[in-house]
Amino acid sequence: MLRKPKVTRRGKNEGSVPLDGLTSLKVQTFLHQLQAEKHLSQRTISLIRGTLIQMYDYAIEMGLTQNNPARNAKLPRQPCRAGEGAGKAISITQREAILKAAESDPIMCPAITMLMFTGMRVGEMLALQWKHIAFQAKTIAIRQSVTRELTFDDEGKTATMTDALGATKTRTSQRVLQVPDIGRSIIIGLQEIQSCQWFESRNKRFIHATHNQTH
Repeated sequence: MLRKPKVTRRGKNEGSVPLDGLTSLKVQTFLHQLQAEKHLSQRTISLIRGTLIQMYDYAIEMGLTQNNPARNAKLPRQPCRAGEGAGKAISITQREAILKAAESDPIMCPAITMLMFTGMRVGEMLALQWKHIAFQAKTIAIRQSVTRELTFDDEGKTATMTDALGATKTRTSQRVLQVPDIGRSIIIGLQEIQSCQWFESRNKRFIHATHNQTH
């Protein structure tokens, strides 16, 4: 007969934590400790979090617990190295070179332009729907984001990658952006493309839908 096992952590706080006793906050604290004390890389910490997610998913399937606290645990930010943090913005020359290289691509050019002139994240841009655009007020409402969920095999290698529509990175990430004139012209251009007869995307409600994919 199966019984609820206990997850044992050894270290400063030796002891046992029941499956139902582990919270998202405790998992998140554990992940931060791996970075601060063990100096593990962002990728390694992400793999550990992925393993915890899979372990709890299996425990839920077996009826050993009802919640997966690892899913809501945020990864720690990558610490800046010495000399980093300043001068992240690209120069005008670099910006013009990037836009020129992408100008012939009807999908990448508007996407890159939107990212450059609004400051939104890639996931936020991919999640934009026409209902989030206020043409009269010239604003974009950031209300959701596309995130990538990974699953790993027994060797810790990436097995599958799934894109999912969900909440923004943080609550404060939900915001309203003023759209510059160049961004407004890009949006109008995308609207005209989607109105063409050859455009057959199943998800025309998304601004950055393509003619043969959902996005």
